[in-house]
This record gives sequence, structure tokens and C-alpha cells, in this order.
Amino acid sequence: MIRSRFSKGPSPEAPNRRGASAAHLWLASALALGIAAWLHAAPARAQDVDAGPYVPTPQYIVDRMLQMAAVSGKDYVIDLGSGDGRIVITAAKRFGARGMGVDISEKLVDLATTNSYKEQVAGRVRFVRQDAFKTDIGAASVLTLYLLPRFVLDLRPKMLVELKPGSRIVSHDYSLGDWDADNAITFDSPEKEVVNGASQTSLFYYVVPARVAGTWRFSLPEGMPQRSAEIQLQQSYQKITGTISGAKARPLAHAALRGERIELALPLGGRNYVASGQVSGERIEGTIEVAGRGKLPFSATRTAPGKAVGWP
Repeated sequence: MIRSRFSKGPSPEAPNRRGASAAHLWLASALALGIAAWLHAAPARAQDVDAGPYVPTPQYIVDRMLQMAAVSGKDYVIDLGSGDGRIVITAAKRFGARGMGVDISEKLVDLATTNSYKEQVAGRVRFVRQDAFKTDIGAASVLTLYLLPRFVLDLRPKMLVELKPGSRIVSHDYSLGDWDADNAITFDSPEKEVVNGASQTSLFYYVVPARVAGTWRFSLPEGMPQRSAEIQLQQSYQKITGTISGAKARPLAHAALRGERIELALPLGGRNYVASGQVSGERIEGTIEVAGRGKLPFSATRTAPGKAVGWP
């Protein structure tokens, strides 16, 4: 079903129907309104866009989205296109999280606020009428969304720039394109067939990676074949590769990134030394395994930035 970037749906919880003809009439009207909203949105992303038809996300999908993100009382959840507020309200009520819902419809924002009082979580959540592209999402440790595919992709650079490394994203039904999901599940949702003819739901889970592309100068501990090394890292979202400079550049035997955590196998002196650390801006701090001496501290400083696929 066509949705604006601010509305949830499709959903098994369709409005009351009076037979098949009424359902078809409702569906035709919803599609027409949705297409009109989409066409209105297309030429002017900077302006607020009418949400068009709203169909709430069913509770069992809400639950699975929050479970997939492993939401806890430590999290701040932002839901883009929050509708009646059920994702943020559930995160607060069941998992003890705090959060904010964003929707362009004033009526839905009022409804979500009313629901937060009914569920006795108003002190932990808030709802705002705002354009998703104008919303500061930097406070989110978990971001949820169920938006038209083109808007999901348009929001992708914003997510990479504003969200902190390690933040989690769950997108309902639509992936983030060439940013491969860290996890994805598909399951039957028979109720959806009433609305859009599809009987499946897909959830895509992402961990926001640190931006590590560039040249790094490593300071290595005593007992290693050399006390410093220069490493170039290439990056496409969370996937990284690298080379170590020297008389002859050598590829890293292993390179992995998850959130702000990085692991590299450095080929030095005929063997690989595994360095594990945490990225913080232009610095990496961590430990490296040295035979006979255990894990010793190392540090690295980025001396030149590099192009990272996905970032603006």
C-alpha cells in the first residue's frame, strides 16, 4: 500500500468493514489518498507533507520490532511516523525505555499523547508534530520506522550522520538499500492481505557503524615486531577492509566493525596480531594480543580521512 513518509501501515488492524464491497471501497479510497500524498511529497521534500491514510501497525509486529532491537530501560526510542504512538508507548510500558514519536498529523500526535496518559507512561514519552527530515534524531539509541521506500533511502545519510555509532535501527518492510542489514526476518501477516494483497512482514535490523575510513597511525606496545604502523581502512557502511603500509603494502587478514567496536588482524613479523578496540571520533583505544605477554594497550589516531560509502 502506498504510504506517506509519516504514516504507519499497512496493518492487519483495518477499519470495520461491511462485507467485501465495503473493504474494496475503503482500500480504493486509501490508495487514492496515499498516491495523492506521495505525489504531493515528491517535488518538495523540505515542506511538511500530509500523512494521507493512517493504518496502525499491529501490536504483534510492534513487539517483534522492539524485541529485535533488544530495547531496555537504558534506551531512548524515536519512532518516525508514530501514528497513535504504540511503538514508543510499548517501549516505555514493557521495556522501561524513554522515547519520542514524530508524526506530521496533529490529530495523531494528540491521539498518541492521550494514549500515553491512558497507559500511564506520559512522563517517559512525548509526541511532536514534525517533518522527519527536520527532526533531530541524535538522541535515539533505537530508531524505528515504517515509511515509503524512497523516504527510507532519503533518510539513510541522516541516520549515519546523526545517530551515534552502536545505535540500532529497525525498518518495517523496507530495507535501507545497499546498506546490508545486520539481521532480517520475514514472517506471515495474514491480516495485511486485506489492505495490500501481501501476507508477509519483513523487519530489517541495523547497527549504526562508526565512520573509520581513512589513514590511521597505530602506536603499538613493546614486544611487537615494530612500535608503530600505518593502516589504510576502506569502508562501505559496516563492512571494512584495510592494508598496512611498509616496503610492500599488505592486506589485513581480518577487519570487522560493529557499531563503535573494531577488530583488526595486523600482519607483522610473519604473524597476525589481533587488535580489538573502540572508535571514538579520530581515536581508537584498545588492546592487542602479544604472545607471552597477554593483552597490551594500543592506540591509533586518524591522520587523514577517507571516503566512506553511505555517508554524505
